[in-house]
Amino acid sequence: MRALMGVIKNKHGVYHARKKVPKDLEEPAAKVLGHWKPRIAWLKRSLGTKDLREANIRAKPVLMDFDRILARAKAILVEQPVRTTLSQIEIDRIADHYYASLLANDEEQRAQGRELLRRIEEKLKREGVEITPMFPWKTLPEYGLSEEQMRVRADHLVQERSTMEDALARGNILAVVDEVQLLLDQFGINLDRKCAAYRQLGMAVLRKHVTALQGIARRDVGEPVETPPFPTVQDTAIPENSGLRAALAGWKKVKERPANTLREFEHAVQWFMQLHGDLPVAKITRRHAREFRETLQEVPVRRAGKLRQASLPDIVKWSKQHRDVKKVAPATVNKLLGAIQALTVWSRNNGLIPDDVPWADPFSDMRLQETPSEREPWQSEELSVLFTSTVFTKGARPAGGRGEAAFWLPLLGLFTGARLNELAPLRADDVTTDRATGVVMITIKENPDEGRRLKTVGSRRVVPVHPELSIGVQN
Repeated sequence: MRALMGVIKNKHGVYHARKKVPKDLEEPAAKVLGHWKPRIAWLKRSLGTKDLREANIRAKPVLMDFDRILARAKAILVEQPVRTTLSQIEIDRIADHYYASLLANDEEQRAQGRELLRRIEEKLKREGVEITPMFPWKTLPEYGLSEEQMRVRADHLVQERSTMEDALARGNILAVVDEVQLLLDQFGINLDRKCAAYRQLGMAVLRKHVTALQGIARRDVGEPVETPPFPTVQDTAIPENSGLRAALAGWKKVKERPANTLREFEHAVQWFMQLHGDLPVAKITRRHAREFRETLQEVPVRRAGKLRQASLPDIVKWSKQHRDVKKVAPATVNKLLGAIQALTVWSRNNGLIPDDVPWADPFSDMRLQETPSEREPWQSEELSVLFTSTVFTKGARPAGGRGEAAFWLPLLGLFTGARLNELAPLRADDVTTDRATGVVMITIKENPDEGRRLKTVGSRRVVPVHPELSIGVQN
């Protein structure tokens, strides 16, 4: 009999189940298990038998449990997307929280007295835990610390200060990586350990650790050092009127937008709010983004009658009752997702989301894979049909072709590769001659007053006129 995949035998002959944890799930898997290490590379569990047949039987539910653990880890990763930046306010707040916690813990130790230790000792005994305390509670003073406790604490403090001050001097944040991870977990931030912000946070925490140890040393000689209040993420209130509607209004005011772009964004916001309401942008999560995407995927391509004015939930309800209807393309879904994403990023960059509120783009990596365009370049045979038509052989100028445009636009498209909507609005003064070289050039640019729009900023360009076109102009 062969062992199931994932079942191995240790050096004592006992079988174990194990499963490799994907690299990106090592940290969230450790969180799911409450592991003392910040990340784990393998899931392992003893099957408690040396018999292979029995091991294979016992391994199946264990391996299924491993799959559930990884699924939960993946869910954590989805809900907390990896961030690569932190604002200075966030770094300061996290480091200040750590500093306050160190001083608060020291203050609690000084005030514990023998009564607290007695209760802890009795509780552990009731739970069957036998302990040999370093300081039996009966030998301690009623309040505060004994001289022996102070001596032991002082020895430990000297060692810890030496270690941490040396780490700070060398900029070695490895001394506090476990503390940094716990703080990030507390603040609900999934930060890439390789990014610059991680090192900045590590250094801030390390500095606060050393500062706290220095404060504890001053307390040890009777100097009063106050424990500051704990700063938390919740200290920052989300401002009113910070929803998508407000974001859209602010985004519109920044600069003039094409009419079709405005319609697309307004449509996307209206549908998002019909599904989730006018949420504060800072509270939009990946769950909201995912549900919006999945809902859009159910929208039918053709919506006639009452469906034209129906809300998004009603449209989707109808669509699910008519499974055979054709749904919108991934490109359409991505365009609507992109509109909401643009507004959320704009909100972050323009202060609608406070700097000290942890935030990561909830729409990152949410777009669907689009089907490649079915449009193919013109073939030689098709070009031959076009350029042997009466427009080019007999001088015909059909009304539908707008006179001379029927002749020149195909030629311009053939020799420049420009889009039709870039060529059609051209004016005579868009064609100039370079004095140094004598080359005739076409300038493709925007002019909102004339309704001339370009797809991207990079579409602004100067295109040399092909000699064949120059000859045609001269003739």
